[in-house]
Amino acid sequence: MKLVLKGEESKDRLGLSIGIHAGLVWGYYIINVGELVRYSGSVPDWVTGINGNPLAGAIGLLFLSVLAVAMRQISEQSKGL
Repeated sequence: MKLVLKGEESKDRLGLSIGIHAGLVWGYYIINVGELVRYSGSVPDWVTGINGNPLAGAIGLLFLSVLAVAMRQISEQSKGL
């Protein structure tokens, strides 16, 4: 319910967040189920992700941080700040 109310305040910017989330989940699923990535084990798990989960590693956290900063800048530009 809170997301719905927040969506009304944010003038449809919530749709962008939902779309990006859906795309990330879809991509993660396709890569894992399709076995498109094979981990060699030459890089530590804390870098690539623990148990094959890319969000549990430094690279995944770096990617999400870059995505968050980019979305923040786009949001500020759209507000005219």
